[in-house]
Amino acid sequence: MPGSALNPGIVATVEWLNQNGYRTTDSGDGKTHDYACDQAVPYVHMQVEPRMLVEQTDRLVALLAERGVKIEPMNEEGTAPAIEAAYLPANNCAIITLWNVMLGAQSVESSDSRP
Repeated sequence: MPGSALNPGIVATVEWLNQNGYRTTDSGDGKTHDYACDQAVPYVHMQVEPRMLVEQTDRLVALLAERGVKIEPMNEEGTAPAIEAAYLPANNCAIITLWNVMLGAQSVESSDSRP
């Protein structure tokens, strides 16, 4: 999981999310473009149980606030730290995407051990 398959700038964020019980499925640091899915801004996609989508999204906002990250509405420039959540009923899948947040490696630790 974390390591060479991840863009270097997003490793700490992915590790922190995993340590806090989120199942990350795709990520990028916005600078490295080794994969077709890499985007122009930092992002992490996480899969959650559909019935837990709102609770896990709100939990992520709270965990980030504890780290000093304020989630904002998406802006036209696409630069605001933002969260997007989606339910895909045909796939019975729920996805949370964290945009424009890269946590520093020096302070990666679990804020909450709940999955």
